[in-house]
Amino acid sequence: MAYIKYKNKTTPLAITWALLMIGLFLGASAAWLTHIFWTIKTLSSPEGSTIGQAALGFIGALMPPVGILHGIAIWLGLA
Repeated sequence: MAYIKYKNKTTPLAITWALLMIGLFLGASAAWLTHIFWTIKTLSSPEGSTIGQAALGFIGALMPPVGILHGIAIWLGLA
């Protein structure tokens, strides 16, 4: 069961690996979109936003790894 390809047949390990990669991609995309929605909501709020919030929103939008980490932190209630 540990074979990736054997005589042009797809094994369960290859299917599991593909599903894991798709799941990681979708999860990272959802976390980044969560960050983008947070940025839009924060910057357009009537109370305004701090310079730190604006900087985090801008940096996270341009550098997706930062936005992904912030999006996950939002999900976990840490931000």
